[in-house]
Amino acid sequence: MKKILILSCLFLFGCPTVKKDCNFNEHNQVLAQASETKKHKIDSVNSKTIVESQKVLKLKQGETLAHLLKPYGLNAVDILDISNKLNPYISVNKMKVGHNINLIMDGNNIKRIKIPIAFNQEITLNKINNNWQAQKSNLETETQYKVIVGRIEGSFYQSALDTHAPLSVINRFMLAYSHNVDFQRTIRRGDRFRLIYTEKFLKDDSKIKQVDKLKYAELTLSNKTTRLYRFESTDKGDYFYDNEGKLANSFLLRTPLEGARLSSHFGKRKHPVLGYTRIHKGIDFGAPKGTPILAAGNGIIEKSGWGGSFGNLIRIKHKNGYQSLYAHLNGFAKGIKKGVKVKQGQIIGYLGNTGLSQARHLHYEIHKNGRAIDPLKLKQASSIKLKGKQLIAFEKYKKKINQHLI
Repeated sequence: MKKILILSCLFLFGCPTVKKDCNFNEHNQVLAQASETKKHKIDSVNSKTIVESQKVLKLKQGETLAHLLKPYGLNAVDILDISNKLNPYISVNKMKVGHNINLIMDGNNIKRIKIPIAFNQEITLNKINNNWQAQKSNLETETQYKVIVGRIEGSFYQSALDTHAPLSVINRFMLAYSHNVDFQRTIRRGDRFRLIYTEKFLKDDSKIKQVDKLKYAELTLSNKTTRLYRFESTDKGDYFYDNEGKLANSFLLRTPLEGARLSSHFGKRKHPVLGYTRIHKGIDFGAPKGTPILAAGNGIIEKSGWGGSFGNLIRIKHKNGYQSLYAHLNGFAKGIKKGVKVKQGQIIGYLGNTGLSQARHLHYEIHKNGRAIDPLKLKQASSIKLKGKQLIAFEKYKKKINQHLI
């Protein structure tokens, strides 16, 4: 029986393929700064001083959990048991390079094993009656507000990067304003922006942090300032509202990608490949190959695949008789297929040069009840406004956010 268990363990851990990525890099880097720490505890029964030490082990390329634990006296039976107990939370065969395994030692013996599985979650393994038991715990966190102010010197995107704002926050800022602002044509040198986002950190170790959410966005274009507040209402969800409590999010995005230039307008034009004039039912955006394409609005994928002269295309069905179409894609995002629901701003594919196309670009169309309309002339005004108790709650939330702007 023992031989069978040993062989099983070797099968599980002998030949791994470990990826060079880690979802917990910040967590791991901080923990790895000290490979061993010691704590002294008093045993009240025997009046003895117990020296506890923590060893931080880190997976390297080609290593497995078995490789790391074997030198500390754990046999194949223990390792197989630990693997089984971890499986509901994390697959040991898919643990990536850099993942930490924290051993709490009592002398030369392992007392506990702690393995982080998320920013503020970890699994603790204890051996009880010759069996390992696993328990997931949520670590206490605290939240702080971060304020960033910037001036646009070239593109908004690069100017925001120069402030060291997190990339996820910059993208969310652009998405919040993309309903009413054309970042390619309305931004000017000297325009200004300000944003507030929250950052979470572990209460027991403030060095371990995670970017939370963009809470406030402010954009000053030609000396005219607009302010957007991210507010979560009880029945409408988590959206951005303007200073008056009016919903800022529009039904469909004018430009479903970032950092692109408009290369062809809606209407009659001479086709660059076919050579004759015909109606161009959409608009084209030039950008580097592989640029992420975003869903213009909430909807259901009607088609995801080859579309003849359109090359790789995606068509989404939206409410109120609207459809959006994205053509000449290089490829599709994971899980994007017919019947799948998508949300506004979700990555659905990547810009390419497939089908009857002369150069890499995105061809973007919007249809209303089967008729093509110019995406740039799509009416974006929202009629949804907070009222009653929700408006009162919004005004209270605004005051809280505005305190950080002083």
